[in-house]
Amino acid sequence: MKYDWSDNRYTKTKERKNVKKVKQRKDFGKIRIFLSIVFFFLIVSLYLWRVLELSVFSKELRDKAREQSQSVITIKGRRGEILSRDGQIIAKDIPSYSVWFNPKAVKKDKDKTYALYKIAKRLNINQKELRSKLEKDLYFVWLKRKISEEELKFVLSTSREYGFTRSDIGYIKEWKRFYPYGEAIAHIVGFTNIDSQGLAGIELYFDEFLKGGEIKVSLLKDALGNIIMSSPPQEPTPGNKIETTIDLELQLNLYKELKSQVEKMRAKGAFAVAMDPKTGEILAAVSLPSFDPSNYSSFSGSRNINAQFYQSVFEPGSVFKIFTIASALEEKVVSENDNFFCHNGKWTFKTVTIEDVKPLGYATLNEVFAKSSNICSAQISLLLGKEKFYKYLVRLGFGKKTGVELPGEEKGILHEYKKWYDVDLAIIGFGYFISVNALQMLRAFSVFANGGYLVKPYVMRRIISPYGEVIRQNNPEFSDRIFSQETIVKMKNLMRDVVAYGTGRLAEVPVFLSGGKTGTARKMKGGKYVREYYSNFIGFSPFEDPKIVLFVVFDEPEEKYYGGEVAAPVFSKVVESYLSSNYSFVSISSEGQNYSAQVSESGFHRQYVKPVSSYSSDSTNSSELRLTLSEFLESIPEEKSNKSITIKGHGFVKEVRETETEIVVILSP
Repeated sequence: MKYDWSDNRYTKTKERKNVKKVKQRKDFGKIRIFLSIVFFFLIVSLYLWRVLELSVFSKELRDKAREQSQSVITIKGRRGEILSRDGQIIAKDIPSYSVWFNPKAVKKDKDKTYALYKIAKRLNINQKELRSKLEKDLYFVWLKRKISEEELKFVLSTSREYGFTRSDIGYIKEWKRFYPYGEAIAHIVGFTNIDSQGLAGIELYFDEFLKGGEIKVSLLKDALGNIIMSSPPQEPTPGNKIETTIDLELQLNLYKELKSQVEKMRAKGAFAVAMDPKTGEILAAVSLPSFDPSNYSSFSGSRNINAQFYQSVFEPGSVFKIFTIASALEEKVVSENDNFFCHNGKWTFKTVTIEDVKPLGYATLNEVFAKSSNICSAQISLLLGKEKFYKYLVRLGFGKKTGVELPGEEKGILHEYKKWYDVDLAIIGFGYFISVNALQMLRAFSVFANGGYLVKPYVMRRIISPYGEVIRQNNPEFSDRIFSQETIVKMKNLMRDVVAYGTGRLAEVPVFLSGGKTGTARKMKGGKYVREYYSNFIGFSPFEDPKIVLFVVFDEPEEKYYGGEVAAPVFSKVVESYLSSNYSFVSISSEGQNYSAQVSESGFHRQYVKPVSSYSSDSTNSSELRLTLSEFLESIPEEKSNKSITIKGHGFVKEVRETETEIVVILSP
């Protein structure tokens, strides 16, 4: 057999190539299988990761899933009551009801949608607001929070009529804040929002003490969107009670008299604050115009909500002369025996011309104060000097907050004395170039009614837990003595003369007697003083042993504008009513009217009057003794105490006339 080597080589070569191709095809198949398996596992892994991401790690989807299956609402406990000093409720929580509905279920049914619009109209919800709520892709939306029981009855009857189910509409019980005395107490007590958070006044300052506890309640939904509400395991803890220093009767009377005078004088507004000068307890505070704290949203952003007695500042005018004269007396740069030339009502000093309402020539210190001379007050301020005057104003608390437990107090403006010009020193003497709030003025004024000490004002007496435990209590806080007893006595007598025969005669408090100072301050607008005024009076009573200090301010009265005509009568009426209701009395009559006369346990004794041990009708003219009515009443012997007593005039006892059945007492300044 012939062997062809070339063919063999070819054949073997070809066979080798075929084997190689087969092997390559097998290897490629394995690779394809491997890659397919890897790709498969990769796709599965990515899918599983995405599922895991969507179900576990996605906050957005978790929230959406939770929203579709479960919602959580917060139920708050009853807020603590706010009480007057004698325990009467001035703010409390009352039951109310909050209605919710299911937009996903309701908007699918035309009849239910129509019914919901009908309910919304009854609840004063406008159509635009309701339409917005219906468009929400949710299972739970509040229809309206804190409605009355009567409104709830309408909601339930209408929903039954139109076939609503328990998962379509429902309600929960909540608490709504109620203020029984409305506008009269608004600026002290403040108000809360829909979520029972304090937004002003005592409600805001003591919010942490007043608010109750909280409980979370779940609203579960099944796969069909039906709502299942879980009940709270227990009632949330109620808040603490706040017992205030407010005398409710005084508060209501001050509001009534202030509002009446605002209307009579056609004033833009008014504010007043009363305090016990010996403790710092705020007895009453009113700001007009006012608002209803139960419906505060109607007044949101308006001027009414501003508590002007501590949140507004103003130039006080002539009432500030009290501190000018007192500082000068304390520093002995003037005395009661000094005479001043008042330039017959008009005086130009440096760049300003100072005028008096009633021209005076030469005048004693008593006349300067009683007749309220701007010119002579400016001269006294200049005698006192910048540094000394500034020292007393700082000690009296001007230019800084009083620290009262109310939010948003304004500190006023007192420029550092080194920045004063001589003109500034002159005009600050009669109440300009300084801004104060009313509470600052009253606190500083109280030094003349408590022996010379600056007292811190406060409005909270005690905080009481739901279990009756006192967890916080306020006590009087005093600074060092500012004025000596000698200066205090002199200033009290000067302020008594203002009421007895000066500009404040209408501030007299029958039987008890009073002292104080009038003020009429021009307002500054656009950098210029205009003929618009703050008319005010500040005073104390009873004269012998002051129990109350009261500052009354009217903003831009139109009918009259002098403080003695506008503010003083309100002081007289309010203080007389307060004292008559709070102290021991014997009944007497005065020209057909009933009055009450105080008889204190210790008796009244003016320091410069001889004590009278017994009454004698033979003393037909006792004016030289400057006997007070209280002293006279105490001196009447028992055998004559059954006689009718008639009082005429005001001031000190001038003349006494007696018949078999009557004693006539004639008073005169």
